[in-house]
Order: sequence, then C-alpha cells, then structure tokens
Amino acid sequence: MKRSDSEKIATAVVDLLAVARRKMGLNYEDLGGLTGLHATSLSLIERHLRKPTFVNLCRIASALRVRLSTIVRNAENQVRQGD
Repeated sequence: MKRSDSEKIATAVVDLLAVARRKMGLNYEDLGGLTGLHATSLSLIERHLRKPTFVNLCRIASALRVRLSTIVRNAENQVRQGD
C-alpha cells in the first residue's frame, strides 16, 4: 500500500465517522460528552486539521456504536474503488 493510500484511508475513516455522527443526530458537544474529547478537538478532526490518535478513533467509534474495524474496511474499499 502506498503512503498516499494510507493518508486517503485515514481521511476516509474520519469522514465515515462524521457521517455516523450526523446519522445519530449528535453534535460535537454530544459526542464530546460520550467520548471525553473536547468539542473543538472533534471539529478539528472532522475538518482534517488535527489527526486523531488510534485511541481517540476507538473512543469515537465506540460512542457511535460502530466497529472501528468496519469503518476502516469501508474506508479501504472507498479508496480502492477510487483508483
């Protein structure tokens, strides 16, 4: 896997988590309360201005009741389809 693919997958993971957040009707404050992350940090992550740690991705996915492994697999598929 090329490094640029890794970056595309990381971006897609964040985007898919953002979609899941919106589907649940949560704002950044709501998600922050569930994850312990500050709403500003969540906003910066979703706008790709801050890179989340693996632990924070796990916390976000858990709060959204999605499996991070599923999100990563879907992100990989999106990137592959774009090639």
